[in-house]
Amino acid sequence: MNITIDTISLINIIGLLYCFFLAFLFLLKKSGNRRANIKLALFIFNCIVCCSFVVFYNTNLYWYIPHLLYVYRPALFLIGPLVFFYIKSLISPSEEQFKKTGLLHFLPCVLYTIYLTPEILRSGQTILDEVHNQHADWSFIIYILPIVLLQIIFYLIAIFLAIKQHEIKIKYTFSSIENINLAWVKRFIIVFGIICCIFIPVFFLVPLGVGFKDISNLLPVSVSFGIFLIGFYAWIQPNIFFESVRVSANGKGKSIKKSNLKIIDLIEKERLFTKPNLTLHELSRQLSIVPEELTNILKKHVKKSFYDFINGFRVEEAKNMLVMPESNHAEDLVATALAVGFESKLQFKKVFRSYTHMTPEQFRKKHTVAERKTVCTIGIFVDSFYDSYEATIFSGIEKYVKTHGVRIIYFNGGAINAPHYLYTKKNAVFDLAHNKNIDGLIMVTSSLGSYISRQEIVSFCNRYHDIPLVSIGMELKDHTSVIVDNYSGVYNLLVHLIEVHGFRRLAFICGPEKNVEAQIRFNAYKDVLMKYGIAFDENLVFAGTFFGYSGEKAIKAFINERKVGFDAVVATNDLVAIQVIQGLKNRGIRVPRDVAVVGFDNIKAGRTLPDPLTTISQPEFDLGCKAAEIMLALLSGQKIEKKIELPTELIIRASCGCVYSHEAEENNETILRKTYYYQMDPDGITKQPLLKSKEREFEFFLISQSLLTILEISSLKKIVAASFPKIGIRSCYISIFKKDKQNRQTNFSKIILGFKDYKIIDYHPEEQVFLTKDLLPGGIKNVSFNRFLIIMTLFFKNEQLGFVIYESENTENEIFEILTIQLSNALKGVMLYGNLKEQVDTLSFDTKKDIDLTEKYKKLKLSKEKSEEYFRKLLEHMDKEEIFKDPDLSLPELAEELNIPRNHLSYVINEYAGLNFYDFINSYRVEEAKRILLKPTYQKENILNIAFDAGFKSKSTFNKIFKKHTNQTPKEFRKKYIIEENV
Repeated sequence: MNITIDTISLINIIGLLYCFFLAFLFLLKKSGNRRANIKLALFIFNCIVCCSFVVFYNTNLYWYIPHLLYVYRPALFLIGPLVFFYIKSLISPSEEQFKKTGLLHFLPCVLYTIYLTPEILRSGQTILDEVHNQHADWSFIIYILPIVLLQIIFYLIAIFLAIKQHEIKIKYTFSSIENINLAWVKRFIIVFGIICCIFIPVFFLVPLGVGFKDISNLLPVSVSFGIFLIGFYAWIQPNIFFESVRVSANGKGKSIKKSNLKIIDLIEKERLFTKPNLTLHELSRQLSIVPEELTNILKKHVKKSFYDFINGFRVEEAKNMLVMPESNHAEDLVATALAVGFESKLQFKKVFRSYTHMTPEQFRKKHTVAERKTVCTIGIFVDSFYDSYEATIFSGIEKYVKTHGVRIIYFNGGAINAPHYLYTKKNAVFDLAHNKNIDGLIMVTSSLGSYISRQEIVSFCNRYHDIPLVSIGMELKDHTSVIVDNYSGVYNLLVHLIEVHGFRRLAFICGPEKNVEAQIRFNAYKDVLMKYGIAFDENLVFAGTFFGYSGEKAIKAFINERKVGFDAVVATNDLVAIQVIQGLKNRGIRVPRDVAVVGFDNIKAGRTLPDPLTTISQPEFDLGCKAAEIMLALLSGQKIEKKIELPTELIIRASCGCVYSHEAEENNETILRKTYYYQMDPDGITKQPLLKSKEREFEFFLISQSLLTILEISSLKKIVAASFPKIGIRSCYISIFKKDKQNRQTNFSKIILGFKDYKIIDYHPEEQVFLTKDLLPGGIKNVSFNRFLIIMTLFFKNEQLGFVIYESENTENEIFEILTIQLSNALKGVMLYGNLKEQVDTLSFDTKKDIDLTEKYKKLKLSKEKSEEYFRKLLEHMDKEEIFKDPDLSLPELAEELNIPRNHLSYVINEYAGLNFYDFINSYRVEEAKRILLKPTYQKENILNIAFDAGFKSKSTFNKIFKKHTNQTPKEFRKKYIIEENV
């Protein structure tokens, strides 16, 4: 029979020749994944063999070589294995050489070839007769083709599973997978499966020859097109390279311990996430940690792949750019994508949507600050920035609200009614919170309420009934509360001591008596004793506080005073536990060999002890995040559950007597510390500012020294303008309370210093006085700031002077505690100096005599700087020691106390106060008497007693001097005050 080649056959032949050429190219390609290229070439050759029978049959070539009609049949069994091995080579190039077990995949082809051999060995004429007479090969149709279909389906499933594992694997190595993903393979497999499922049944018609030519001609064309696509994508597919890392038992721990770096800190500070091609291995090199160990940390503790971990930073950064109207990236998504580390706009939108469930455009429209009617401002009541517990909570709040265009104002006022702040009046800052300056309020009630009862903290919170409020740490009935499971934490800790270590004599150090969390922990202690039949012994319980010194006091009470024995000490928190360990050590008692010690809070200092502290870990960071999330939900009108409880975690270390590994701690805690913004001192109660550099520490010292000699506001402005930027203070506003004639605080304040964006602001006189609840002239809601503001009161002993507002570009917020005290002292000096100068005009004295004295003192050659230092020292001593209350105080005696030459002291009093020594001392006595007279408790007090309390020797002298200074007698002054008070 003659060979006939029609148009369709010619196209099929060209297609198969192209496939042959492509396979040859991949076979010779030396770049890229060599192993995968070879296997792809073999797959293409196999496809050519499978399709060649169609060309043989439709062009009548089989008449000349009839045996070619059987060649394609064994090749059908190679389709699945070859595709599978190609994909495996593509996604696992670092695997070892082909294993012998891999030959099992080719066993069906070999077995069928053996089975088919008798058929192939028949004569050509016999084969032609069967084809010509259309005798069907029913064994092939009924048995072989279904097996081939099932085999292909099996391999397609295996390929999909392998690709899925690959997608998971690359996310643990790469931060960008746009160019290395195998989505094209998925599409190819789907198309390939469809072709097989359609055309393999067509093979059933081969022996019959009925309409086969018209249908089968589509097979080579389809296969050629499919191979063209896979060839194109395979040719441009970049290498997927995984470094193989082998870690020795010794090297692993050492590399982590040596690094001592924090992943999150490194990524955020160095902005590594902006590198589009950042890989796990690059990050591990910068951390000096082996890749496998870094992967384990991410899996176990972050519970994210490397891809999700890094892209989380990218998405958060993108959110910031999208919501800020001043950003150049707000409208250009391509610029935003490239700026945060994505390689394309398409990849950016895809990842962003997977994280936020909305497109960047939708997110920007919903959250852009410029499109809001008002910027949401959240107030946070702070006990102290020194406390690592609160600091970590605050970092969680800041992290959550960072991408929502929300502003934060910290009201740093200390624990309510705390004895430590009895004379500092820090609590007064809470009076400044008002619905005029904040939209919502978050309180760490567990810290604020340490020294008051639950009812008192409820009453305190009710003062802010018109502001949405979220409580952290203490459950409040009328407000949404986010708390931790203190009870289970202590309960499990005590059960561990009893069941694992067999301890029965358990000493317990309580927290503050009125603190709710401390009460819950103590209740857990009593319940555990009851459960295990251990008698409660009051001698083993010490009423302490949350401060470290309670630990030493407790040990002294247990050992020195009560003389009780104990197996273990359960401290109310880690600060106390650390001091317990020190107290035991001072007495020659070893921990944990002689006595076990455990704590609560899991602070850093406990982890760095020679025998690290067994403790309970609180989710402080999560508390902050959850509280912020709830607050934003409340402000948007959503209904929220009244109580959200987060679990605690028992952390077993060495201080209880358990075996402990420092290397594990490096993994679990040090590298992945969640305190993003705050670096607290280990004991949590540092009394000096924690600064990051010696230079800034020195600058802070210079500021402190400069503030000692300030006598005028102009000098204060110079110091602020010159020095505050050096310690990272971007803006600062100082205001004083306006008072009436009776020295009572009014509803108004006056701003005396404005410093914004590193520049002094000059307010117009008409703008300087404002309603105190506005916090700033024009209202604080109309003032722009970046991250947050910190507000603290300015006070001197019992006197409220005003308040200060800080905006900082740094994170050491604890420096504001000391800076505020220094500003208060400086401000008091300025006010006192101004007061005394005003009094000069109202006093009658011999002007000529004083001028002569001044000229005489100038001959002392005392420098201006030294004289100002002396006067500042004098004012501080007068206020601190209240030496004016001594009725026999003399100039020589005061000079001796101050260690200032007598003539120099007399000179500075005359020069800077404009008074002689007698009038200078009496001015203090008069002011003290006025304060006593204004107190309600002194309204019925005898005038003579008031005179003695103020430093006067007699009632007559008191009346005379008082009237000289005030133009009123003490009785007239008090009577006027009482009348105006009643009015």
